[in-house]
Formats: sequence, structure tokens, C-alpha cells
Amino acid sequence: MCSDLSPGQTRAVQKKSSQARLASDRAAATSAANDEDPDYQLHKKMRLSHAKMAIIKSQSDVVSLQLKLFSDNKDTFVESHGIAEYNKKIVGLLGKLPDPVVNLLSATAVDGDGDGDEGLVVDGDEAEA
Repeated sequence: MCSDLSPGQTRAVQKKSSQARLASDRAAATSAANDEDPDYQLHKKMRLSHAKMAIIKSQSDVVSLQLKLFSDNKDTFVESHGIAEYNKKIVGLLGKLPDPVVNLLSATAVDGDGDGDEGLVVDGDEAEA
């Protein structure tokens, strides 16, 4: 008789187990695809390096624009706030400029992973550090 059978899983439980199974399958497929591509980590580091350099350039451009505006409007600013305040603003803006040597070297450095890829990426060429 049907009433003697134990109840099965509810739809909510079936859905959760299906989602968990799919998530594990996707993770395994992604891991396998990454393992097949030997340059995956290198490409990933290069994309990250490119993004960091874009951020540094953006920060530098913003501060440079502010310095130019302060320079263009120096007379007006000095008349209203004084030369000491103007100099303080300029020094503050110069302090906000990213250090190009430190930031670019850290953004372009390729971490050594034991496969001979140690070095710096300079315009697509590798130079030994």
C-alpha cells in the first residue's frame, strides 16, 4: 500500500542537493581547465598588473590635474588664503602623488613560482631582476 512507504525528499531538499552537486561539478571543471593551461597564472598576474598600473595612472592624473588647477589659480588662492596655505596645499597634493618607481615595480613584478618566470615584465619583454 502507498501509505506504508516512507516519504521522499521535499522539493526544497532536492533543489539544495542539486545546487550543491552542480557547484562542486563547476569547481572541478574550472580547476581542470586551469590545470590544463600552463600559462593561466602568468596571464592572471599580467591582468592584475595591468589593472594596478591603470589605477596608478588614474591617481597620478587626478593629482596632476589638481596641481595644474592650483598653479593656474595661484594668485586668487594666495589673495584669499595666503601663501602659507597655498604652499601647504601644494605639498599635500605632491604627497598624494603615487611613487612611480615603487608602484610600477610592485605592479609589474612577476612572482617566482619555480618555473623560471622570475623577473619583471617590461613592455612585454622579461628582464631578469
